[in-house]
Amino acid sequence: MELKITAPKDRHDIIVERDFAAGIHLVFEILSNPEYLMKWQFPKAAELTIEKHDCRNGGSYLSWHKGPNNMKFGFTGVFHEVKVPELIIQTSEFLGLPFKVIPTLEITKLEAINPELTRLTKHIICASNEVRNSMLQNGMEQHFTSSFVRIDDILQNK
Repeated sequence: MELKITAPKDRHDIIVERDFAAGIHLVFEILSNPEYLMKWQFPKAAELTIEKHDCRNGGSYLSWHKGPNNMKFGFTGVFHEVKVPELIIQTSEFLGLPFKVIPTLEITKLEAINPELTRLTKHIICASNEVRNSMLQNGMEQHFTSSFVRIDDILQNK
């Protein structure tokens, strides 16, 4: 399935769209359950440690990733609203740089196109064009492409 990333130059946001060949409940489970996150969120070459992942209204998460070059970085945030199986609104703060990065706001919506096809739309709102452009220029498309292919693999084995 084709990945679509839209990032208008005059705005601070990014919209990621992708369809998955599965029902909405299963796609939501794969996006929200830490057991599945371990299988798809980062490349197999990166070691992933999930310290906390409480996907509910007011819950939070913290995960660390260590790549083959031993570079360690992480993500933390708060789940502001979760509506099973259609919505996750969360913040995302990148950890591992010598300076603080202002968190992004991520709105992930799932729509059942039919019983066996779910559309994911992720709206990422950044604090500035600089932050947004940095995300785009530092592998965002490659990350989403490879992560979503791993989700497809999980779905095919269900």
